[in-house]
Amino acid sequence: MFRACRITLPADHDGRLSFNAIFGLIPDYVSLNYPSNATAMIFGIGNVMLGLGAMKGNFLGGVIKDESGSFQLIYIAAAALAVLLVLIASFLKTPKSQS
Repeated sequence: MFRACRITLPADHDGRLSFNAIFGLIPDYVSLNYPSNATAMIFGIGNVMLGLGAMKGNFLGGVIKDESGSFQLIYIAAAALAVLLVLIASFLKTPKSQS
């Protein structure tokens, strides 16, 4: 019990820190690159997509586990999508400075 807590509690804390940073960094990036009248809509659409992706990923992970008996395929798919997202992120515009 205590060994598991020493591992899972710090991992949970770090995961929350990295996940919640999204809600501060994305609006900042959007506000630097897009007109102010579009920022709320962009952030709103991004939040909806985040929620839909989280639900879809959990559902598909369960379906794949039920069908194959293992989580291995969903981990491979998640790793492939992570690589794809890194490639897409490399095309983002560099923010303009607010001088």
